[in-house]
Amino acid sequence: GAPNDVADYYTGEKNNDVFSIVYAGMLIPLKKVDVTLRALGNLKDKYDFRFTVIGDGELMEELKALAAELGIGERVEFRGRVKRHEVLAEMGKADCFAMASSPETFGLTYLEAMACGCYTIGSKGEGIDGVLVDRENGVLVTPGSVEEMAAALELYFTEPEAVKAMQSAMVGDTQKAKDYAALLQGQALLMADLPREELVELLRQIETVTGDFDAIKVALTDTNRHWQLSRVLQETAQEHMVMQKAVLLQQVIMACN
Repeated sequence: GAPNDVADYYTGEKNNDVFSIVYAGMLIPLKKVDVTLRALGNLKDKYDFRFTVIGDGELMEELKALAAELGIGERVEFRGRVKRHEVLAEMGKADCFAMASSPETFGLTYLEAMACGCYTIGSKGEGIDGVLVDRENGVLVTPGSVEEMAAALELYFTEPEAVKAMQSAMVGDTQKAKDYAALLQGQALLMADLPREELVELLRQIETVTGDFDAIKVALTDTNRHWQLSRVLQETAQEHMVMQKAVLLQQVIMACN
């Protein structure tokens, strides 16, 4: 699950010699890491950057070959699978987290990156859309669009003040960072294997803000339960302030402990 001290990895300063981008997740087709690589390939002659890819999967060798083919092999580091605290430490240092995956549910990794002060680029129309608000606390791009990903990455150089504002939007003060940690904990709890009676009680509390207990009951009996639960929360996030939801989920955690 998500650690309680995610915000501790954000120091308030990003002191990189070059634009530092990070990705953390499985190296599988739906994550579309190739799109980020191709976008960086389009920018390689204009800007200096470093891209750290954390994770493992079936596309590892193919992505390494693509980076070399694009002429950015020396600027891309494939770290493989590492411990969670190492992922968060890398996010705490990185300027940007980029992942335009599809299909995607709520996306814990996005929230961790945001809590770590990363300029975050996410997927338009997917689970994070609504929590990640375009041009307010990050940028949303169409999954699969190399052009939109390249444009989002280029903002770091063309609109540095806007990017700095987005980087700090969700970690502007200690309480806000703690609220994000609470939101992370709540999502981790939803993804856990809870006894049915605890899950029912948790969902009843969430129902007070979703107003759609029927959808939650369907999610309970569906084999794809986790995806549906994430979708219910994502829809809720579009209607309610993120911080309100963080407080609710924090209460749910306390009630289930």
